[in-house]
Amino acid sequence: MNKSEILLKLEEILLENIEKAEEVYRSSHEYTTKGDIKSDGKYDTRATEAGYLAGAQKRRVEELKNDLNRLRALPIKAFSSEQGVAVGALMELECERRVSHYFISPSLGGETLKIEKTSIQIISQNSPISVASFGLDQDDSFELETPRGVKVYSIVSVK
Repeated sequence: MNKSEILLKLEEILLENIEKAEEVYRSSHEYTTKGDIKSDGKYDTRATEAGYLAGAQKRRVEELKNDLNRLRALPIKAFSSEQGVAVGALMELECERRVSHYFISPSLGGETLKIEKTSIQIISQNSPISVASFGLDQDDSFELETPRGVKVYSIVSVK
């Protein structure tokens, strides 16, 4: 599996999300400036609420652009056992006799990519699996408490 392919797909997803968020922002901003939202009385707060929505949408666009910058700044490097698992690591974890692939990303946690017929779960750097695995090496294990009890994960490989 190629980490640059993973990063390229994540970049495509972020660019698409930015485009959608910008369209929503433009629409909400246009509504506040050109829409017919004259106040019907002192308790009519439509204009104020529309302004809050437009502001929130603008912040969302900025957050997505920051995510894209962090993703683009992520170096594609080989795993080093001296450093241990870190952001940018592609891990193969075994839990309860099932092997899964995880990529630790600075953004887009929760996405699942299909690359070379392999499902790769994108997890954020703040996810429980990421936090528990940081600094560990291949063949190390860690435990996580889940709603179904404590699970033991073994690191099969790290790239």
